[in-house]
Amino acid sequence: FGVMRLSGRTIAVKSVPTDLPPSEVRNLLAEILESFAGDKRGHAKSTLRDSIAASLACKAAVKINMKLTPEKMHWLIDRLLTTSSPTTCPHGRPVILRLTMKDIERGFHRT
Repeated sequence: FGVMRLSGRTIAVKSVPTDLPPSEVRNLLAEILESFAGDKRGHAKSTLRDSIAASLACKAAVKINMKLTPEKMHWLIDRLLTTSSPTTCPHGRPVILRLTMKDIERGFHRT
């Protein structure tokens, strides 16, 4: 985010991350401001940065029914596998599911 201090407790948001859907800007800004309020209660700046980065990552994540090109899918998988925790999002929720052949067959009513 690009911001400019106007006065006291007032800022102007000059720019937002390009990958952030416009519908998510307000919610993410609210989360960031809540995190800053928490920082005043003694949270470490690195924890605050990690929290903001995790929120940005989740807001910019691929959503259900989002169409992706095969190239984008390969790029995402390659990037995912370079992370320290490729099975979860930054908040700890799973991003990969293991399905057995039985699970797949059941999904297609083959069992």
